[in-house]
Amino acid sequence: DLIDAYNGTTYATEDEKLGNVSQNQWAQWKLTAREIEIVDLISQGVKPQGISDTLYISIATTYKHIQHIHEKMGVTNNQELMVKLLGKTD
Repeated sequence: DLIDAYNGTTYATEDEKLGNVSQNQWAQWKLTAREIEIVDLISQGVKPQGISDTLYISIATTYKHIQHIHEKMGVTNNQELMVKLLGKTD
């Protein structure tokens, strides 16, 4: 998962390789371990309610984490988040 990517292990989904995110990039964004878990779930297409259910947290907490992730990474939505993680500029 992305925690492994954060720790330097390659992570790949069928379609994309999020493990290409370097440790320096993760450090620059200053995401917490929980936020990285949430980014991992977002990258798998899991919706906020599914994230809440998976991580046993409230939907309000999930949205707060997503807001913090967006702020730290300088994006306004999950689509921009994935573009930034995957390094796509199209």
